Amino acid sequence: MWQELIDLFLRLEGAYGRIRALAEKKHGLLVMINLAELEKILKEEEKLAGAVKSLEDQRQSILRRLAAADKRIASHTKMEELCAYAPRREIREELLLRHDKLNAVIEKVKELQENNEVLTLAALQAVKANLNRLGGATVSPTYGNAGQDRVTHRQNFEFKA
Repeated sequence: MWQELIDLFLRLEGAYGRIRALAEKKHGLLVMINLAELEKILKEEEKLAGAVKSLEDQRQSILRRLAAADKRIASHTKMEELCAYAPRREIREELLLRHDKLNAVIEKVKELQENNEVLTLAALQAVKANLNRLGGATVSPTYGNAGQDRVTHRQNFEFKA
């Protein structure tokens, strides 16, 4: 079971590594506002999210089996404590190494996702501004009576012939 956990951490690290690569690629696509390629990346991310969920389910299963085999292990046991219960020093060291590497990859993915979220919001604002310009709507910086933006429309085309 311990080796299964190590192997699972390796697979999780690989999946998060692919998510990281996609997030880095997505960053460039968001800067260029390349929606067609961005759609492909989102579909790949969705598949990887499903794979990560499956791996997490497997991890939970392994941890339940370990807890059933060793009464010192509980559902709230932290990874560092769990590693201390490993039967051999090599397994403890490998588990800690895998755990640390996985945490590092996950932190990098979180950072990239936060940056991409900022770019996504900026791109959305740019799209809104262009739509407003094309549609003749303007949003003034003051608020109306109900606390909402004050929107005015102007007619871009003369429809009287």
